[in-house]
Amino acid sequence: ERYCVFLPESPGFGEEAALPPADYAFDRQIAALQDLIALWGLERFYLGGNSAGGQLACLYAAAYPNQVAGLVLLCPQGVQTPHFLPYAHKEACPQNLQDWDAIQAKLYLHPPQLGEEQKRQALQRLQGRWEFLNQVRAVIRSQPQHLLNQLLPRLKLPMLLLWGAQDGRIPTQISQEWVRLNPNIELFLLEHSAHLPQIEEPAQCCQRIEDWISAQLG
Repeated sequence: ERYCVFLPESPGFGEEAALPPADYAFDRQIAALQDLIALWGLERFYLGGNSAGGQLACLYAAAYPNQVAGLVLLCPQGVQTPHFLPYAHKEACPQNLQDWDAIQAKLYLHPPQLGEEQKRQALQRLQGRWEFLNQVRAVIRSQPQHLLNQLLPRLKLPMLLLWGAQDGRIPTQISQEWVRLNPNIELFLLEHSAHLPQIEEPAQCCQRIEDWISAQLG
């Protein structure tokens, strides 16, 4: 009722056709996002994203600080700790439905209930893309932007950080490192979700985001 929300499907993600691995470099993703924002005619806005999308939002805000009023980050990628390396190469391709279930358990507190045949089809798609995904990770790792540890302290804008307390993809403890790196971050842990809180706790996420933006706007 109060806001106009744009939810783009980024090139090469979702149902979009895959791009060559080099096109997933963050500088190219920033350029693609800037083209979209220019097409929409947006001048000042709040920008958000989940996982790697959250990192992209941070990088965009650093590149275009006059456009971004604030950031909404959901389990974002990009901060390295002694126990976690973003975009690490993944050797073990999932081999069976148990492996598939283990991956889903890292993403969801309550994984979607799929039939066995649906799982097998999803597993086969993932196996077919495994090497491609490692190529994409390698491209991202080749750029200094793949780590936010040095950039975060320099971001001088309000940030809302929402993190699923059961996240098995990017450990929830890393949220504390985000806060340590930038005191402008306001952190909320969502107890009943993992890496995709916007899917598992949509009402809670929406309410937190709306309350936070309303407070920023006064």
